[in-house]
Amino acid sequence: MSEFLFREKFDDDSLLFSLAFHPTKPYYAKGFSDGRVTTTKYTLNEDDGTYTLETVWTTKRHKGSCRGLAYNYDGTHLYSIGTDKTIKMADAFTGIVHTKTKEGLEAEPSCIAINDTYLAVGDDSACLNIYNLTDLKLVKSFPDLQEGFISSITPLTHKNKYQFVTSGDSKLVHVDIRKGVLKESEDQEDEILCGCMAGEKTGVFGMSEGVLTLWNEYWEDQQNRILLTKETVDCVIPGEDDDIVFAGCGDGIVREVDVRAGKILNLYKHSKDSVDIIEFDYDYHLVTANTDMIKVWKKKEELSSNEDSDAEQQDEGSKKRKKKKTKSKTKKLARLENMPVKGIAAFDDL
Repeated sequence: MSEFLFREKFDDDSLLFSLAFHPTKPYYAKGFSDGRVTTTKYTLNEDDGTYTLETVWTTKRHKGSCRGLAYNYDGTHLYSIGTDKTIKMADAFTGIVHTKTKEGLEAEPSCIAINDTYLAVGDDSACLNIYNLTDLKLVKSFPDLQEGFISSITPLTHKNKYQFVTSGDSKLVHVDIRKGVLKESEDQEDEILCGCMAGEKTGVFGMSEGVLTLWNEYWEDQQNRILLTKETVDCVIPGEDDDIVFAGCGDGIVREVDVRAGKILNLYKHSKDSVDIIEFDYDYHLVTANTDMIKVWKKKEELSSNEDSDAEQQDEGSKKRKKKKTKSKTKKLARLENMPVKGIAAFDDL
């Protein structure tokens, strides 16, 4: 059974809309429905094993809600998008804005993704805009990629820095900044809500019907399906190992899934409400979140010694019961062998 390291709860007036964990340090940034962005540092108390949460900086970053956050790869800058149709780049540790832009944003932004060179922003009119990380200059715009809005953007970093796959409505669209739209998938007849790569050859996308769909890199049609829940699959993120993903669902549970084997490996109960965001922190702790709570989970090797002790005791008890059962069965067979046969014939290998 999984345990969490710590959690942070929010009141009803402060709905968490976006979250990003720093890639190398114990910091995370939170974006709220009222446009605030706050950075928090978490520190382990060696005496009792609890964590202290300290606000590093907070600001009213956007006039509307903050819909997305992302750190660049070295963690020096934090990027935010808001319903005020603005993208801002700030110092990760002071919150001071270095540059901002409204270029290309005709509709409210819906999602954000990043690689080592570009920032990709999808919006509610199904437009994908690509910006330089350093100055937020618009590099390329792909209008009307979907019929509705863009629900997720997956960078194909194993190929190069130019390619992305977007989801939305019921299809995937594969684009290249240099070459334009490369491929549109077949209609899946179900809304595609989220996506990621599980290794270099398998795309994994979460559906509104509670299914993970698996794709090869031709992006024509799904190759396999894994049913997780009767609720939605709202977010998905790759694990440390190829073929492993973590999927957050509408029933409040995150499922660790081996997509090659089609097997659920572990469950993380976040809450009764849907899981909207999944992240990993700098030390690869799983992070789950929705509008009113963040949980940071222990890794398997950090599970409490009590649980390990209980498991060992259960294993030892099982061995003893098995040994006792085998011994009793042996005694019973010995008694049967010495009993006279009454009314039936004896069979040697019965």
